[in-house]
Amino acid sequence: MLTQMPRVALILVAAVVTLLSEVVLDVAGRTASASAWALPTSLVSGAVQKSDDDVSLEDIGKVKRGKEHVLVVAQAGGSGRVCKLKLKYADGNADSPDSVVSDNDGICLMFFDVPDRDSVAGQAIAKLRVETAKGKFKGKDARIFTVKS
Repeated sequence: MLTQMPRVALILVAAVVTLLSEVVLDVAGRTASASAWALPTSLVSGAVQKSDDDVSLEDIGKVKRGKEHVLVVAQAGGSGRVCKLKLKYADGNADSPDSVVSDNDGICLMFFDVPDRDSVAGQAIAKLRVETAKGKFKGKDARIFTVKS
């Protein structure tokens, strides 16, 4: 039976078992940290891939086509790092907003404009790549988001 279950179902079952084991530990008198209750990044809606615990891309959610100045927040894992964003839309076209250098808290604030053409409606993907100022790779993350018509 397990061999017939899709991989996603197996991952979800493992996450539920992990969460239930945390509940048992908490009931037994131990205190579970807040992070113990968080689902792994790979299970969070919209998360696609993650390579470094210090690098993450926040959820973009749903945006309307033609919307300007959509904010994307990224954790770069340190100050002075370069955040590069690449967006790929449902019609296959891509966009790369200007790179941004992370602030003193290691956060990159990036903005992009969603194209207004009908063909961009649907699922899109945002891919983040973080490097040092000298170009050394530090991590990546990606999120799926929805473009509404």
